[in-house]
Amino acid sequence: MPTRPHTRIALIDNSGVNQLLPYLRTAGNSCRQIDIAVAFITATGLESILHVLQKVARKDQVRILTGLYQGFTDPKALAGLLREQTATSGRLSVRISNNPRFHWKAYLLIGKGSATAIIGSSNMTSEGMTESGELNVVLTTRQDAKDFRLLHSVFEKNWDNLATPLNKRIIDEYRDWRQTQKPSARRAVPLKQILGSKTPSSQASQPRPKQFWRLSCTGSLRDTTVSLLEDITDWDSRGLNTLSTFTAQVRAGDEGVMFDTQSGWLSLVQIQDDTQTPKRTPDGRYFIGYRMRPKSIRKRLTPLMWKRLRDAKMIRTKSGAQLVGKLPERQYRLFEELLSKQ
Repeated sequence: MPTRPHTRIALIDNSGVNQLLPYLRTAGNSCRQIDIAVAFITATGLESILHVLQKVARKDQVRILTGLYQGFTDPKALAGLLREQTATSGRLSVRISNNPRFHWKAYLLIGKGSATAIIGSSNMTSEGMTESGELNVVLTTRQDAKDFRLLHSVFEKNWDNLATPLNKRIIDEYRDWRQTQKPSARRAVPLKQILGSKTPSSQASQPRPKQFWRLSCTGSLRDTTVSLLEDITDWDSRGLNTLSTFTAQVRAGDEGVMFDTQSGWLSLVQIQDDTQTPKRTPDGRYFIGYRMRPKSIRKRLTPLMWKRLRDAKMIRTKSGAQLVGKLPERQYRLFEELLSKQ
């Protein structure tokens, strides 16, 4: 990760007074948001910093992402977190990673203007936060700095798309399974069975079906928008084109028909990535990174092409085609047929 003058770097190795637990207790008190992603949580580890999490969650937000890798996380800790989730009406919320080998150790502390990311080897256990043998890198920077945004965006994507909200059924299933295991065994957790696939609380974690969109490029992004997106994404280095969608519904993995009225082309595109800017730009807050779909062609948006599209009822009006909107798959396939022929 590139280091910039405004980013301060420190190390916590749990030697002497240089321990993670007192650091979290002190730094956490002034936060307005705490996001934690750790592989393992024990009851004693949670208890040691619970008052800090409760304090932040009284008015602001705490999110904890954890996993069930090797069955190490303590069901008592999950039960305690669920109680706090209920007591705070979700201001302290917990999700379980869908990755059976989830092994992160990250603490993201967000203040009014600054932000701190602690990345290293310490889980939320008493040993991980106080005993030697651990090493954590502490990056303190501005909240809007590119370094922190990149880290935070990884947490956000896993939280939104690759995790299941914690509920009592998950804890009960996990506790029952854990009680059947030998303490010394290297355990392969039946994660899909525990997280389930049909309960309402796990619906958000199910694979999102591909959607199809009518997309429109009518002009260039403002310089301030381009600069901000360069700070928070790597789309330029990946060779992706950028488009404002003005809606969060268009997501990576979707496909679209691009009406590029600025350049006069009609094409099929694949959406490779999506992002939301931390503040509103002149071009909105929701953007996608896309590229032209392989094995498809572009066609000129000539007057004859506009007429052909209207006659085939692929569009209603020329102006309507220049608005972002969801397409039924059958209509998308008509565009696919049109743009797959030489």
